[in-house]
Amino acid sequence: MASKNYFKFLAASVMLLGTSVMAMGQELMREDYVPAYTPKFAAPAKLPTVVKDREWYGQQTYTWTDRYNATHTATLADVVTDPYQMYDMLKWVYTNPEIPGLKYSAKYGDVYYGRQVYNSSRYGMQITESGWGISDNVTPPYEEGYTMFLVKLKNYTTSPDRHTTTKANLVSSFTNTIESIEVIKDAIRVGEGDNAGTIINIEGEFNRFFIISKGKAHYFTPGYHESNAWTPPYAPFYNMFEEFSPTTTDNDAQITDFYDKMSDGEVYDVVHDCASVINFQHYFSMSGKNGTEEKSLSGMFLYIPDNRNEAGVREYAEGHRPEVGIYTINLNGNAVDNGDHTYTVNLDWTSELNEVVGSVVPQTYTLYVYVTDETGNSRQEIITTTDTHYDYVVPQDEHSYTITYVVYGYATENDAFHAWSNDKTVVIPGWNDFISLVLKHYESDFVKNQASNYYRNFMGVVNDVNAITITNINDGMNTILVKRYVDGANPDDAETVATITFTVGNNGRVNYSIQYTGQDILDGYSLNTLGIPTSGNLGNYGNDDIVDLSAIQIVDQFAASVEAENFVNMYHYYLALGENTSNDIDVPVYDIEATINGYYTQEQVDADTDLGNMLPVNVKSAQVEMNLINNDNVYYYTLDRGDDVLVPGDQISYLQRRQDGLFMEMNNAMGNAGNTRSEGTNYFLEDPAFYGTMGHYMTYQPVLWSRGERIKNDNSYNSYGSPVLTTGVGKVDVTASGTKSKNNTYYNWTDGEGNECGIYNPTVTITGTVPTGASVDYMPYMYRVWRICDDVRSFVYDVNTHRPVNVDVPEGENYKLIYEEMTNRGNITIGGNDELSFGATMDAKPSFRVRFYYVKDERATGKRNYYVVEQTVNWENISTSIAEFTGSSAEVSKTYVNAQGIKSDKPFDGLNIVITRYSDGSTKTTKVVR
Repeated sequence: MASKNYFKFLAASVMLLGTSVMAMGQELMREDYVPAYTPKFAAPAKLPTVVKDREWYGQQTYTWTDRYNATHTATLADVVTDPYQMYDMLKWVYTNPEIPGLKYSAKYGDVYYGRQVYNSSRYGMQITESGWGISDNVTPPYEEGYTMFLVKLKNYTTSPDRHTTTKANLVSSFTNTIESIEVIKDAIRVGEGDNAGTIINIEGEFNRFFIISKGKAHYFTPGYHESNAWTPPYAPFYNMFEEFSPTTTDNDAQITDFYDKMSDGEVYDVVHDCASVINFQHYFSMSGKNGTEEKSLSGMFLYIPDNRNEAGVREYAEGHRPEVGIYTINLNGNAVDNGDHTYTVNLDWTSELNEVVGSVVPQTYTLYVYVTDETGNSRQEIITTTDTHYDYVVPQDEHSYTITYVVYGYATENDAFHAWSNDKTVVIPGWNDFISLVLKHYESDFVKNQASNYYRNFMGVVNDVNAITITNINDGMNTILVKRYVDGANPDDAETVATITFTVGNNGRVNYSIQYTGQDILDGYSLNTLGIPTSGNLGNYGNDDIVDLSAIQIVDQFAASVEAENFVNMYHYYLALGENTSNDIDVPVYDIEATINGYYTQEQVDADTDLGNMLPVNVKSAQVEMNLINNDNVYYYTLDRGDDVLVPGDQISYLQRRQDGLFMEMNNAMGNAGNTRSEGTNYFLEDPAFYGTMGHYMTYQPVLWSRGERIKNDNSYNSYGSPVLTTGVGKVDVTASGTKSKNNTYYNWTDGEGNECGIYNPTVTITGTVPTGASVDYMPYMYRVWRICDDVRSFVYDVNTHRPVNVDVPEGENYKLIYEEMTNRGNITIGGNDELSFGATMDAKPSFRVRFYYVKDERATGKRNYYVVEQTVNWENISTSIAEFTGSSAEVSKTYVNAQGIKSDKPFDGLNIVITRYSDGSTKTTKVVR
């Protein structure tokens, strides 16, 4: 076959993060009936030119008093979550003239600051101070500008009290409705003249929010026209902060697709400066009034025109309304034949910031070209520029090839505003190509219960150099084969997935038909469902003999296992026409590198000796480790958890890739919401909270989701799975036997209080079973045994009488670690021959707590991660005769060594190092405390 051109580039789809569903507000009445007023003094409108940076906010400090009257110091840059701090911080911002705020209204002149007085006959209220304790006018801000706050709301479903007239009521309102308040640290002044305004950057992960700014520039002065002041002091921010509202009342159209609109690049008008944004649906929301799902708003911005207040009512002026959008860049391009075996690639792009503002916002752009590899993540820089156009010349080759571009941009004055463009692919035809194959887009659906990805790769055909003509078809060049082969395979061994056959009808028109082979179609994705024809008529270009192939659509549908030994990370396609071949196109597949580790470390296990503070047991603990792929197409990861057999939908992790490249944990199931992790690094998810019985297994299913156009309108993304990760809880079985003796029939041993005592001599057989059939290998690590007895009595033998003599019981003797053995054996037997003997009252009820520790086999991963299970045996369940233990080799002798190094064939009181010898020559060393 003809040689392949390996100058190949990735078609990488980039769709930027969006936001949420818009929620509507609920009011007792419409608010636009409030009559306009005549200001007490007029002043020319001035621009709010001051924009502070992150460093400045971090230098502004204030004090606040908590509910216990303790005083704290904070900076304005801190995120505020305490309701008492919210109150003190907002009041401090409002009354402190050194904090910039709105001083002039574009319509009315001076913005009012200070005491708030209302006399409302409609509500039977006469209110002063409105809960903020402001008894006089306060000094207006020295600088005209914006001090903006992002207010993150809780998922409440009932309207908070709007008529809050005391500090206590305000704090209560904050407690019930507000999760956090954070100053917005990134903003830039943009535009000029009528288009002048400010853009602020909105970052966060939340379900519902609104935005406020110091000083209400669009409202009547409190106290003026008191008899007509029908609107009560809607708290918590009435007349102190301008509140940007997505709607006037909840009687307006219910916006429930805000997230989708923003993701699609639409811009949403902010229509209303409201006195009660905090109420019900008067805020921005991800999924409506009753929704609880959080989303990342990375890349979102709010544009605030200076002339928004030109109207005489609360609604913002038409043509100058604030707008919410996502900073996106739209990239277009084409390739023009220069006639000398070269092509000029023309690339143009536009910025959403410019579109919204209506003038140029200074931005810096970097143009990249994608090069395909197994994860589609190779990106090479071409140029960094402030222009929005770039041309350059590329060579024409023997075969056609595609080049894919993407643009990264940021606002030059503040790189907190940044965006990636869509990808744009251009085709450079080959001078020897009869035809070219073009990748339209590719899809993947992971099906859990089949452990397979279902792929649909959509392709088209281009008649590059007029190869397909009616004349050629009549001469026998009437069949094109669509070939697929896996990465690393010989292209000559490619599988034929479709055959395109051309015929010429009596009317001279060309017909085509497509016959597919080797297809494995997922339910709901038949060609009829997708609307893709398998036959039809083809038109002609200007010359009646040349056939237009653009109507041909090819979709290769097949399933492939995600098991590691079968995984393919790249598929290649080409067309074969007789002995001639087209260009190659490449379709990458995302491979999830994931492993499952134990929950405890060796240090934790080795320190697990305190009976009063022991590690939890019988817990399906796991640590899932995933390598985060550094790729613009990756949208998020999910991790599902199941019990023994994976239960779909039990999602415990949702890790979303933000526009800045960081991954944000969005799911609260594991308590990690809000944590960020860098792409290209490992992401650890510790799951210690799922309890179950011993011997059960826990399964985890990592799934990667990537952006991509979907033919099926299911609002989903491409999904790529991995082998199910399985871990389990081991078992420990304990059998025990022993004797309880008064020493001899002629002597009754009693303690100092006259209690009849005896000597207990247990033998304990322990069998530890590690999980089997899991995705990792386990082996035993250690056994520990604690003796628990409230009536223990210490003794020594009188050398003359050989009778026990009472001694003082050491503190803690009742709860004692008596045995510890580090071994990889599955079962052990301890005791017998007075090894674990102890004294206690004859009616005592001692027990033994046995712990079995096992470890993931370090040979598999180079890491050691540990689990622990336990069982307790009570003395009343122990038979009264010594049970015989049979091992693989007989025990020959035991030697006891005390802490001073003295050896004996009998155990010492206190610590014993026990050396056991077996008939096969092996030895075992253990630690026993008697």
